[in-house]
Amino acid sequence: LANPTGELAGPAEWRAALGAPAPAAGATPVPALVVGASRRELIAVRLDRDTPDADRWHVEAEVTAGPVLAADLVLFGSGNEVRVLSAENGQARRSLPAPGAVLLAATVKGDSTALLSSDRHGERVLSVFDGRSRERLRISAEGLLGAPAFFDGALLVPWANGLLSAVDVSSDAERA
Repeated sequence: LANPTGELAGPAEWRAALGAPAPAAGATPVPALVVGASRRELIAVRLDRDTPDADRWHVEAEVTAGPVLAADLVLFGSGNEVRVLSAENGQARRSLPAPGAVLLAATVKGDSTALLSSDRHGERVLSVFDGRSRERLRISAEGLLGAPAFFDGALLVPWANGLLSAVDVSSDAERA
């Protein structure tokens, strides 16, 4: 979205275009963003700020998949890894290995990050990483896996046949 002079629109213009309300006075919500990507950069416009110098950020990087928003993070594929940025300002938080995968969805709870990706053969892979970027759990499926979500200490994983698995990430055990 650009104004008539070709400049990138600010948060007020984005909120108006999307029909989003202005942020409440004194509120500190999770950053509200519009994120776009080209093959060479990621651009984010904050919708929860009206100050011109603090409403947008960009990161120059090879973008091969994404971006995906999860809590206060922006994740995107970059070559053989998934880069994790702060939604607040675009600062790098960490990177996670993802060789040859296309990022489809992500969810974050505390130090745990779950990524749903697809490999070159169409197989869906769900990987759970801890705060040190170590893969703690990996689930592969030939059928479709849906977007995972953390809920009440478990990672919920929907399957294409209408089933839902609840995985205890702390012990890697399936609950139901």
